[in-house]
Amino acid sequence: MFNPLSFLLHIGFILLLTLVGSTESKSEFWSINCGGSENYTDGNGILWRGDGDFLQGGGEVRFSEKEWENSLRVFTSLKIRMNCYKVPVGKGKKILVRMNFNYGNYDGKSSPPEFDIMFDGKYGDKLKTSLEGSIQREVIYVTKGNYTLICVGRIRDDHDPFVSQIEIRTLVNNMYSFKIDSSHVLRLQRRIAFGANKPIRYPDDSYDRIWSNETLSGSTTVKSDITDFTPDMVNTSLEKPPPLLLATGIEANTATSNLTIPLSYIIGEVRIYEIFYFTEMSNLNSRQFRQFNITLNGQNLNIRPRYRNLTQAWGWTSVTNETKYALVPSSNSTLPPIISGMEIYTINDSDFDTTKEEEIKSLSTLQKHFRILGEWNGDPCLPINYTWDWIGCAYYTSPVISILNLSGLGLTGKIPDFSDLKYLGSIDLSNNSFSGEIPNFFANFLYLQVLNLANNDFAGRIPDSLLAKNESLQLNYTGNPKLNINSQINGGGNIIKFRNVNHFLITYIITIVLCFITLG
Repeated sequence: MFNPLSFLLHIGFILLLTLVGSTESKSEFWSINCGGSENYTDGNGILWRGDGDFLQGGGEVRFSEKEWENSLRVFTSLKIRMNCYKVPVGKGKKILVRMNFNYGNYDGKSSPPEFDIMFDGKYGDKLKTSLEGSIQREVIYVTKGNYTLICVGRIRDDHDPFVSQIEIRTLVNNMYSFKIDSSHVLRLQRRIAFGANKPIRYPDDSYDRIWSNETLSGSTTVKSDITDFTPDMVNTSLEKPPPLLLATGIEANTATSNLTIPLSYIIGEVRIYEIFYFTEMSNLNSRQFRQFNITLNGQNLNIRPRYRNLTQAWGWTSVTNETKYALVPSSNSTLPPIISGMEIYTINDSDFDTTKEEEIKSLSTLQKHFRILGEWNGDPCLPINYTWDWIGCAYYTSPVISILNLSGLGLTGKIPDFSDLKYLGSIDLSNNSFSGEIPNFFANFLYLQVLNLANNDFAGRIPDSLLAKNESLQLNYTGNPKLNINSQINGGGNIIKFRNVNHFLITYIITIVLCFITLG
């Protein structure tokens, strides 16, 4: 249910007439032309790069049927369901990510595909592309590692995911931060410069946010009498909007009229993060007075804009597509309600942190050693329905790898050290052509319950440390004719017959272990 009190509290305490913020830092830009191979600078002075240095998965380059200069990267593999771009933005960075998808009937099928998009292992959206024009999605979040992962995921065999452009802009960490921490993802719904004659973006917005130029029903466009819009007018705002946001606005048609802001584009009941920007367009004389309330379900927040300054209100609340904000003039106001800008975001929670970095490094070692494994990319455990085919994960605060299943992949040679996967409960290396001695580091896995080495080319002895590790270990070594195990069997070694494996139970046990480790 919608809670009107939430709106009053979270916005009412944050109305800023004199805003105090941090000094502005220069935003770093990554602009990636997916499928492109050459760098170029666009008309806004932004450098675009080909995607080869950022692409993890592969994919194929295609071109729009109608715009041959417009490339895109399409991912056709049915085996690899998630494909990602990996961009070195730095750890703990708040970033804006904007993705563009221009189908352009590149395949001649007139059938725009549907697929998932994801950011750092967080589910972002199920995207339905369009036959005409470009679809855009934008999110804001805090990176967990030194790289951010931007991914598309297949949801149907006959729908190939693709990407046209990826834009990443670093933000100041206290931007968009009221009640929003690193576990939240903000998804843009609307960013509007009311009354502007064209959209605002870089270089007018130093963070390259795109502000659409719109009006509202029952409103009149108004323009400021200021000609020198300088950063000092807005740089005390935590959100640091572009100075040009103060150049125009809209007001209600009469001094006694309300100005209504609908949210008809909202789907379902969601939590939103809303920001409103106000300024006075001229220096009012003694007979002029403007004051109004932002009203939502009977709850009011008083606003009195100031000339040459930004008045800002923001907060979060639950809404539906029937929710409407109303700017209602005060009884003593001689001028109608006015607004210059607005940002609306939906708030998505992230259930888990990204997979532990040391575990990803161990998987990377396996991928470098065995080329066939290198096709999988992105976070190995997240989102949950896109876990890599050859692992299983246990989930608590951060996912860990609990199952490694490389059975029947045609792998050859010696096994590299992957001992940093310290939460493994099951390892299945059967039906390959692994050679050499069985690694001693298998004994280091404290929670290992199942080890299947059947039908390989292992030689030598089973390490004594592995046999002594755990009497309950299920070990299958059959089909390795070069293993010298007679003396170990005769000596009563702890070799247990292999039974059916309950992977769910193993994952559950590892999750309980993680819980105790965290609480301890």
